[in-house]
Amino acid sequence: MNNASQPDVQVPPSRIWNVCMIAHVDHGKSALTDSLIASNGIISTRSAGKTRYMDSREDEQRRGITMKSSSIALGHRVSDDAPLNIINLIDSPGHVDFTGEVEAAMRICDGAFLVVDVVEGVRVQTVTVLRSALKHEIRPVLVLNKIDRLFTELNLDPQEAYEHIVSTLAEVNVIMGVRQVEQMMAAASELETEGENESGWRLQEDPSDDVEKSISGYFSPEMGNVVFASALDGWAFRLIDFARIFSEKQGISRRVLNKTLWGDYYLHAKSKRIVKRKVTDVRTKSKPMFVQCIMSNIHAVYDTLLKTQHDHELTVQKRKHFVSKLGVSVNARDINHRDASTALRAIMNSWLPASSCLLDTVVGKLPSVAEAQSLKNRVRALWGDVDDLCSSKSSSKKIKAEVIESFKRQQEAISQASTSKAEPFVAYVAKMIEKDRDAGGGTMNIRTPKTLEERRKINEQAALENTRNQDSPEASMIAFARILSGRLTIGDTVFVYSPKYRVSLDGRYGEESVMKTTVTELYLLMGRGMDPIHSASAGCVVGIGGLEECVLKTATLGSEPPGHCLPVGFNSSTMMRKDREALVRIAVEPHLLSDAGKLQNGLRRLNQADPAVDTFLTAKGEHIIAANGELHLERCLKDLRERFAKGVRIHVSKPIVPFRETVYGGFSPNVPLPESAKSKEQVPKRESETSIVESTDNNNAHEATSISVKSLPFSSSWRVSIEANGEPLSYIDSSVVNHGLFVTVSNESMSFRMTAAPLPAPLATVLDRAGNVFRTPELDGRDLDKAAASARQSIKEAIEDYAKESSSRKQSKASIVKFWNESIFPYVWCCGPNQCGSNLLVGPYPYSGKTEITEHIFGTSKTIEDRFRALVDIEKAIVTGFQLGTRAGPLCEEPLHGVVILLDSLKAEGILEAEDAKLGTGSATGAEAGNGEVDDEVNEISSMLGRSSLKSSPMSGVLIGCMRESVRTAVMHGNPRLMESILHVDISVPGSALGKTYTVLGQRRGRVLKEEMKEGVNVFGIEAYMPVQDSFGFADVLRKQTSGFAVPQMVFSHWEAVDLDPFWFPQTEEEVEDFGVSDSTAENNNIARKLVNGIRRRKGLKVEEKIVDDAEKQRTLSRKK
Repeated sequence: MNNASQPDVQVPPSRIWNVCMIAHVDHGKSALTDSLIASNGIISTRSAGKTRYMDSREDEQRRGITMKSSSIALGHRVSDDAPLNIINLIDSPGHVDFTGEVEAAMRICDGAFLVVDVVEGVRVQTVTVLRSALKHEIRPVLVLNKIDRLFTELNLDPQEAYEHIVSTLAEVNVIMGVRQVEQMMAAASELETEGENESGWRLQEDPSDDVEKSISGYFSPEMGNVVFASALDGWAFRLIDFARIFSEKQGISRRVLNKTLWGDYYLHAKSKRIVKRKVTDVRTKSKPMFVQCIMSNIHAVYDTLLKTQHDHELTVQKRKHFVSKLGVSVNARDINHRDASTALRAIMNSWLPASSCLLDTVVGKLPSVAEAQSLKNRVRALWGDVDDLCSSKSSSKKIKAEVIESFKRQQEAISQASTSKAEPFVAYVAKMIEKDRDAGGGTMNIRTPKTLEERRKINEQAALENTRNQDSPEASMIAFARILSGRLTIGDTVFVYSPKYRVSLDGRYGEESVMKTTVTELYLLMGRGMDPIHSASAGCVVGIGGLEECVLKTATLGSEPPGHCLPVGFNSSTMMRKDREALVRIAVEPHLLSDAGKLQNGLRRLNQADPAVDTFLTAKGEHIIAANGELHLERCLKDLRERFAKGVRIHVSKPIVPFRETVYGGFSPNVPLPESAKSKEQVPKRESETSIVESTDNNNAHEATSISVKSLPFSSSWRVSIEANGEPLSYIDSSVVNHGLFVTVSNESMSFRMTAAPLPAPLATVLDRAGNVFRTPELDGRDLDKAAASARQSIKEAIEDYAKESSSRKQSKASIVKFWNESIFPYVWCCGPNQCGSNLLVGPYPYSGKTEITEHIFGTSKTIEDRFRALVDIEKAIVTGFQLGTRAGPLCEEPLHGVVILLDSLKAEGILEAEDAKLGTGSATGAEAGNGEVDDEVNEISSMLGRSSLKSSPMSGVLIGCMRESVRTAVMHGNPRLMESILHVDISVPGSALGKTYTVLGQRRGRVLKEEMKEGVNVFGIEAYMPVQDSFGFADVLRKQTSGFAVPQMVFSHWEAVDLDPFWFPQTEEEVEDFGVSDSTAENNNIARKLVNGIRRRKGLKVEEKIVDDAEKQRTLSRKK
């Protein structure tokens, strides 16, 4: 098909809506999507809810869950003579492992259907996706799904069903927060109250009520943003739908009915009044209008048709009776169908069609593209600092006039959703998707439903294109994008800006973050397929070809040249991202070495096609795949084998679970340097050695690094500071203050004193989260300042929380906070590992060589002028050694977490005299010429370091290795502990399977936090913690044990120390009697030791164990017969 014959999208942005489906898993998103798709004739109405059309993958159909976000363009007319509206509907996953797909969907949508199972209520993923939608400034509409279950499964009467719905609605509104409630109450107060109408009906309210509005939080049925539905039976309604029905039958004003059908309003037919129940009136037996007019009718249909289904003649009569009463048209075949559920679905779908209800709600309650992009909050969600970029007042520097003009033109074009070719073109790529083999064969089917013959021709054309593409080695990658302004045509040249693209106020930018390419293909996304188009304009969600080599995961497309284009859409890219260090990882390798290139290319394409997966190559040459969870990892391996590296036989390692190492606190003077500090091949154990000797250079073998373990008290400055504040560092006990590691370097030419102690848990958590943010590649400039400000505030709150918990009569909260702010934070040299971790190096004096991240968090230290070159080298070497030491701990070479290394003092014999000999008296004179605090600080450091010579530059390398081993040694002396990653598990299970659920949790070292029963439902919600190490296969085992009733959702929660000493072994007579003294006793009865040995085996480190347990039982000769 040539470009000239391909259609264009000619619908203005005011008639385009971009909407996504968000919900907890199995709450009915895909079934509702089927009903909307059926309205366009793509699938039949009867198969809607069962086909799961948007779930095009085989594993999605097999598991019954959505794993990827898919978009489809639907046409809808509010009335026969109304213009055509286009609704780009995106079905997103509900499983917690696929939050990356949900994030991609939200970035290109302006509205959302929040689907909630009315029986299960609010679940953990419901809270997550709703909060994320609000942060993205997405306007939600609540869909209370599976109303039919209240009658068919719970056997509730209409009044009980109404009360259950009210309870579920209140649960959802709690999430919205007080601010949203106040906004909606203010909006509700503007509604006019109508008294009497032409028919004589009037609304009587209690005068003592200050015209109270029936608005429960943000979602309120009378405001039209709540839909009641049954996706499986294909029906849905709003209050306005029944207001229209009863207005025609009873002659009541629609406005009055719409206001009174929800809440404590009662119909008094004799006096023709709608009365509101008084708060003090508890005796009334009248039913609310929602029960009288709506729930009773729906209940009657379900109750009658299902109870009479065994008598076919009777049930057919009842069906015809309901069809006549409701005034709907139903196919005779459906009325006479043997299956009662089929007939029930046909009647309810004809009476209250779900498709028209939901699509009308989109047009009436959700913002169109033109409306959404005109809102400042929504535009600010796409890029945060557009006002600063477009205003020269934001900086003292003078910005180029053409840059300001370009920014303003783009801002205006996006806010107006301009479709002109002359306006700047801007688009956001949310993710990359693989072009299906059958894509590109049809024409746009969004205007009118297709006949059977038309659909047959489309399928034949698609099959022909699929046959032609069979010889293609691999499918191309298509950009899943939303056009924000301008018009895009095949053949256009665009600039591709990566997430690292930033433009400074003077127009400068990084050239490596910009590429130029030509658009070769353009598609309208239609669920399982793609329809080729020639051009598209603002508001359209399209697939763009020709960007495979330019876009990794996300990008901004623009027609403006580099330096003039706004960096759109990267401010919230990490909003739902998990702790990347806590991801589940595996190593893959090809069976044949000749397939290594194919595997590497397949991993590259997998990384490009999945917005949440991470693939990389380690220093050891291992190909690693990091995924969000076990199910996500399974999908990635399936895609790698069947799509991206097809034909390559792959070997997969066992899951690589991340661990951390920390210290419990205190000091053990009888625990010298471990064997692991000497060599990576040796085993960590406690023995009597007190030092090690390492050769630093082949030519200088006589120079060595000596680490001596001695019990030396801390300097008086530390002791005075601690004692003056009432020992606010309660975790640093007297043994730590009075003992430390005394380290000597290179024949005692240099030495320092240090120890390790645990950080307060809240502070370690804050630093860990801040590190994940600072490691984001696109973080720069103003975003870095905002992230640092947030980190400082979080650190302040963490210290205040810690001080509140630790305060006592001897230690006031204020003194503890003061100690941290004045005696710790100003002396922080760096964080580690990788300059932004949860470990701190606290030096004896402020350090002026901090990294940009450390300065942003802990502030800038005063620069000491005329500092000695050797001092700078020593400081850098110490910081580098600290980074290496925190990157691999002594237990099993896992990173450290929540450890503070206290460096008490430095002493270097003859360092400064060598500098004086080189510079004459300049250095000393410069130091003495200074005045004030700088002079005092220089003198203090000079006296601390001594005045002798550092012989050669290799000393820095010696000091780096010495500091690295010193950190590992300090951790060994600080009572080391292993930390494992913990998952938060949310389980929904019926009461009959509750006991088996607890059994499975106990087998996996699970710890139950909370158990609650849903009101009126025999369904329990369980929240528990479970180690990642024991979570593999948990979901499958739980489903088997509970016959499929229990559905777990697992998400990373925190790091937790294993409360066992990894070096424990039976010592007392009781322990020896209970556990024995064999070599495997410690590992079998000590989970920490077992985990440490398992990690060391995986890494190829030596483990202290016997290969032969019982030599006398082994047979080395052939058996004698």
